[in-house]
Parts: sequence; C-alpha cells; structure tokens
Amino acid sequence: MYIRPYAFSTSHTLGVSRSTRTTLGIIMSPVGPYFPSGLTPIPIFVDEVHRRAWPGGVGDSKVGGNYAPTILPQVEAAERHGTPQVVYTFAQPGQAPEEAVFEECGSMNVMFLLDKGSGHRELVTPPLHGTILPGVTRDSILALARAMPWVEVSERTISIGEVERAAAAGRLLEAFGCGTACIVQPISSFVRAGGQLMRAAGDGAFVARMHAALCDIQYGRVSHPWSVPI
Repeated sequence: MYIRPYAFSTSHTLGVSRSTRTTLGIIMSPVGPYFPSGLTPIPIFVDEVHRRAWPGGVGDSKVGGNYAPTILPQVEAAERHGTPQVVYTFAQPGQAPEEAVFEECGSMNVMFLLDKGSGHRELVTPPLHGTILPGVTRDSILALARAMPWVEVSERTISIGEVERAAAAGRLLEAFGCGTACIVQPISSFVRAGGQLMRAAGDGAFVARMHAALCDIQYGRVSHPWSVPI
C-alpha cells in the first residue's frame, strides 16, 4: 500500500502570494515494484549537464517543482543510453568534470558501499545541504547500517572521480537508490555521456539485507520501535 499525503492551495484569489486556504488529501493505492525489474540491478545515467535543484532553492522539500525538471533528462537518458533513471551531479564553476559530486536521482537518494579493506565497508551518501531530500528511507538505512560494526556510515560528498577510481579498483562493491516508492533499488552501473561505465563489483548482499530488514519492520514481522500497532 502506497500512502502519499499531498496539499495544494485553494485560496479564492489568483496571484502570487502565500496561500490562505489549503486542501490536504491522501492517496492510498496498492502498488507493485517501482521499477519493473524489481530488485534486479539497473544502470543509471550520470547527468553532468542538468540540475535537479539549486542551492538556496527548495531541493530539500517534497514539491512538484523538483520533479518537473527531471522528466525530460530521464526520457533522453532512456532513449540514448537505455537507462531507466538519472542521477544528478553538481560542479562548481571551473571544476573538472571528474570533480563534480553526486547529489540524488530524480526519485531516489543514492548510496555507495565501498571496500575499505580488512573486511570493513564504508556506506557513503551525499550530505543534506539544502538540495537533497531528507528521505525517511534514507535515514532508516543509515540508522540500520550504523548498528553494523563492520560498516562506517559517511554522509559526505563523493565525486565522479572517486567512484570511477573505486570501480576501476574493484572497491565499489554496491550502489543503490532508496526512497518511499522503491524502498531500495540496486544499481548495476553508472553510465556517463561518453559511454564510460562505473560498475559495482559486489553480489548485492548488502542491498538485499537492507531491503529485507526494512520490509520486516514495515510489515510487522519483527518487533521494532519504528512499527507501532494501531
């Protein structure tokens, strides 16, 4: 069951101003997997041209204006590169392309599992600095991962260059998106406009573990503070 509250202005005026009257609604609908492939890993296109959100804007809010700019890039990526989703990046003026940092996908936060050696792993996700949605699923995964002694959780910037080097060295074990609709979605590779691929080397065990843990909590299969009987 997908539950999505939404609100829109129903003020009896036409103009640009703060709403004086708002209608709140809730969508409740049975749904299947967000991507037809289910938990099968998908390729993601790395968009180094378009921006999903800008600093000082509303990129950290659940508003329609954050999704409208992502529709055309996603259609173009599917047509040109065969990827069903896009991840956006941000580069400062004058930076090299490889210095651009990952932000988030059109409909998901993005995470990277890196091999740190000696059996230790680092779970990296871009920090919340105003252009990224503070997703509940994102926060839940970080909380679950922090309870794993072999995983170091890092909310930090991660560049295209760092991911390229990790993939080339076999240290990019897994990558995945996460969100309310998809829960978790494994990523097989990141595709750049020039055709360069950054492939994940792992077997998807971490993603599968996170998916199972979240679903067990959501469906009440395990006792957990996040699940409240009503």
